[in-house]
Amino acid sequence: MKKMKLLICVLACLGMNANAHDYAGRVKPHLKKIPLSVLKDKIKGGWAGQTIGVAFGGPTEFRYNGTFIQDYQTIPWYEGYVKKWMDEFPGLFDDIYMDLTFVEVFERVGLDAPKLI
Repeated sequence: MKKMKLLICVLACLGMNANAHDYAGRVKPHLKKIPLSVLKDKIKGGWAGQTIGVAFGGPTEFRYNGTFIQDYQTIPWYEGYVKKWMDEFPGLFDDIYMDLTFVEVFERVGLDAPKLI
């Protein structure tokens, strides 16, 4: 829960700017406000979709380079499928655990985390 609160804070800060113009002097589009509960739901849905997408694509990753997967090629899905892939091929989830590393840095050193060169 603490990581989720920090992620929401980071995303909110990245999207906030009191100026009505960007650095090139162009007018920025109007920002919309949404309730925090809606933002949380959207973030959780995005992470769930990313996790499901990684597991769903696991059996076909790097097997169909340069072509589309044909309609007749079935991709399995069943209860516990995401857990199976996490247990057996945790490296497949690099798209997700890299996000968690980003959140951990902000949690540990704050929003002013130094840039590594």
